[in-house]
Amino acid sequence: MFFPDDTLDFHNTGPIMPYDVEMRFTEFIEDCYIKQHEQILIITGKGLNSRQGAKIRPQIQKLLQQNKYIKSFKFASEYNGGRGAFEVQLINN
Repeated sequence: MFFPDDTLDFHNTGPIMPYDVEMRFTEFIEDCYIKQHEQILIITGKGLNSRQGAKIRPQIQKLLQQNKYIKSFKFASEYNGGRGAFEVQLINN
């Protein structure tokens, strides 16, 4: 079972620009690293009722792949949101 130390939720933010997504993501990841969190959850939403999740999910996936503090990530289990979220492991600091 995956129990996150912290969560970033884009699910109900309404329209958000890619720049703002990147800024919120970067700040959140850096804060979690400083706080020595080991695992976090990033919720994008599935995009079923709106296209928000479908727009944010690929950007978040790319940011996860490029971030130096990320050890690994995968789509969340159904318990944590399924394909509408990412379970993320941070590197040890």
